[in-house]
Amino acid sequence: EYFQAGAKWTAAPKPQLLDAQYDLNFQFPQTEEPSRFVVAEFEPTFDAADFVRCGRDIFGQKSHVTNRLGIEWLQRHLEDEYRIHIIESHCPEALHIDTTLMPLAPGKILVNPEFVDVNKLPKILKSWDILVAPYPNHIPQNQLRLVSEWAGLNVLMLDEERVIVEKNQEPMIKAL
Repeated sequence: EYFQAGAKWTAAPKPQLLDAQYDLNFQFPQTEEPSRFVVAEFEPTFDAADFVRCGRDIFGQKSHVTNRLGIEWLQRHLEDEYRIHIIESHCPEALHIDTTLMPLAPGKILVNPEFVDVNKLPKILKSWDILVAPYPNHIPQNQLRLVSEWAGLNVLMLDEERVIVEKNQEPMIKAL
């Protein structure tokens, strides 16, 4: 239906996922070391969940599934219609941007104090109201440990004034 109405349909490059795409000797960085990720720069790869859109601006992060080449492919594809701004995440297990940064309303953004240095945010965010998220209440982990302690940062904005927050995240509810 969307295609019939004139929508642009694009498929991102399908990665081959060869050994060269991964750092086979990867080890998580120590506390003071710079971020590094298991995915290499052999071919473009990205996960849409590493990006969030605010109007014509898209904020993205490198992670264990998104590399610089993937971000570059997306910027080339979008051309001048959108601007991509990279958020430097200090999360050693970065996978999705929703535990790092969350837009709240035009000119307002929520950031994770453990993963983001507010002094290193992209220039466009310097004039925004930046809410530093409170430390979250503990989230019980399953054995695979796929849920970040910061999952409570992933709020749902219904509009500029109303927000849905996980009910056990009282610190976040009070902050908002």
